[in-house]
Amino acid sequence: MISNFDWNVGRIQDTLETLGLANNTILVVSSDHGDFLGSHYGTLEAFSGKSVIYAESLDVPFILCYPQMVAPVVVNDVFTSVDIMLTLLGLCGLPIPESVTPEEYAQFLESLFAAWSHDGYGTVSVRLFDSITNALYNGLPGSCVLEVACARSLVVEYNGDVYPCDFYVTEEQLLGNVHTHTYQELMVAPARVRLEREKGQLPEACVRCSYVALCYGGCPKYRRINAALGGDGLFYFCPAYKALFERWCRWPASSLPR
Repeated sequence: MISNFDWNVGRIQDTLETLGLANNTILVVSSDHGDFLGSHYGTLEAFSGKSVIYAESLDVPFILCYPQMVAPVVVNDVFTSVDIMLTLLGLCGLPIPESVTPEEYAQFLESLFAAWSHDGYGTVSVRLFDSITNALYNGLPGSCVLEVACARSLVVEYNGDVYPCDFYVTEEQLLGNVHTHTYQELMVAPARVRLEREKGQLPEACVRCSYVALCYGGCPKYRRINAALGGDGLFYFCPAYKALFERWCRWPASSLPR
């Protein structure tokens, strides 16, 4: 895997050099999480994919190359994916907002979809677009944000504490512990059942929406946040997703994935 990763990064750098763009292009390579790939064989963790806080799931690659402004250096500081956008805005000399608005996210998705549908379909994987394609053609998006119910997966902390989702690692959402509870007990814990039901408790605007079967109200966490901020209780990025769904439906039929 590491060899393949290095080879592909090298291909990108060679292409930028060939095009004469290496010195004024910001190259970022990363991942949102790692995977166990058989580590800790014979234990629950070996089959958890990414949901236990071990080095294999936490230590992800991150490369940022911008010869014009950044000298080669190895940084051992801890950071999260949220820092990436702030870093890129800073390198571009752009103001850093307090948050991303739905309108700004809609503009980003529109630009990304335009590039992907023109040059990337079939060769470049964009998870959200892959999920929409799957939802349209087999009803199984593969992304919990677009599923009819929250994913039936669990998050296991370093001490064995179990939570229903990595967005809900709070005291009130604690399901139990792998040392004291069986898998069956964890799956029927009140906090997990409440979360699964919450996904289906849609605001009236969602029920009336033409695209409800593509997102089922989005992530309950962001519906909670929107309501807490005095909003309408819809998925915070609902306008952005709706604009993307509308744009998708205008995609010529001859170009639609089959």
